Amino acid sequence: MVRTADRPSDIVAAVKALNEMHGFNAPQKVEHSGAITSITRRIIDVGVTLERSGD
Repeated sequence: MVRTADRPSDIVAAVKALNEMHGFNAPQKVEHSGAITSITRRIIDVGVTLERSGD
């Protein structure tokens, strides 16, 4: 935990970042219009082996 900041602007920047993370700021507008140029699908192989016991 930091008790003092090097510059006062560090405190202001930290408070702005925390407000944004916790949703205290006004909602941001995001433009969702436009054409989809490509969709990429990724298949991830986890390689999990399940063992059954008690049979």
